[in-house]
Amino acid sequence: MTRLALILVALMAVAGCEAVKSMDVKDLMDLSFGADVEKFTFNTGGDTHAEGFGGWKVSFDRAGSIKLAHTLSGQSTDFEPYALTPDQAKTLWAVIDRLPFKKLSKSAKNVAPVPPGTTMYAFNWTIDGKPHTATLPSTEALKNSGVNAMVSVLEPLIHDATGIQPTLK
Repeated sequence: MTRLALILVALMAVAGCEAVKSMDVKDLMDLSFGADVEKFTFNTGGDTHAEGFGGWKVSFDRAGSIKLAHTLSGQSTDFEPYALTPDQAKTLWAVIDRLPFKKLSKSAKNVAPVPPGTTMYAFNWTIDGKPHTATLPSTEALKNSGVNAMVSVLEPLIHDATGIQPTLK
């Protein structure tokens, strides 16, 4: 399984995925292989973005559907579900399947107090029907190249689905 995943990462790097190109060997060794994530939700922290861009909630499942909500100035906009193309779904799930879920969960338990106004990322996922969650300051979460890769893949998908250029970092 590890060999197959490394081949996939190499192919994505050759194909030009900048987030994958930036991964180092340590990141590759920290990948969470074998986790069969069924559903995944990423929330950039609601309406607390430091520069006032609002927050995004992105939910998707293996069927290739993505649901989006944007909160700005206390107003939330839910967008129609968006059907990913097979290539978009494959790329997105390749990145999600590489997230270090155990490390995210462990990091979420060891978070030091954060200053007011800090954007908190929330990750929710389901494996074998069992829900899991982790909430981390965005600055801490973005230290992980897997999270950076996910954000880099999500930004153009959100733009395609909504016409809005999101700011997820």
